[in-house]
Amino acid sequence: MNFFGFWMLTIVLSYGFRINLYCKIIEDIADKGYILNTKRMKQIKNDISLLKENTIQIPHIIPIVNILSVFNLAQNYFQNKSIVFYRLKNLTCLSLMTNEEFQKYKNNSSMSSIISIMYERTIIEKQKELVMKKLEELREEESKLDELKQEEVKSLQDKQEINSEESFCDKENNLLENETNLEDKPKIKTLKKNDKN
Repeated sequence: MNFFGFWMLTIVLSYGFRINLYCKIIEDIADKGYILNTKRMKQIKNDISLLKENTIQIPHIIPIVNILSVFNLAQNYFQNKSIVFYRLKNLTCLSLMTNEEFQKYKNNSSMSSIISIMYERTIIEKQKELVMKKLEELREEESKLDELKQEEVKSLQDKQEINSEESFCDKENNLLENETNLEDKPKIKTLKKNDKN
């Protein structure tokens, strides 16, 4: 086996051991009635990746060192299981299982049952998000309808005010006309008397 083949083998083995360790951590968390909050974990991972931008994790690519680093990580975990659990809990990376989920896991304490529980949760969360989105859209539509109603009511009120003003003006004009007519009538009568004389 040449050096390149040996190098690739150590990288594959180190990643395999790392994945196996992560599965063990997830199973230990499940034994306590919790599952990983993948959404929160992704958020933390993104924050860390932003802090460690343009950096290469050298131990992962150096032969032998990559395998030793995984074993060192595993040793640290097994020595500090409770600390890891409480840190994850404090970072809100853990979600408490429901009674049904925990019973399902207890019936089949394996990684496959944990994955199925997590998958079901993601589907439920997506459905909730869709429902919330639709509710927001409905609220927006309701608020728009309310605005339109208020505008219509206002326009009707304005029209009524204009009509009432017009009718008032018409009444005033009619009264003025009547008054002028009344004033003119006696004048005509007096003129007629004068003509007779």
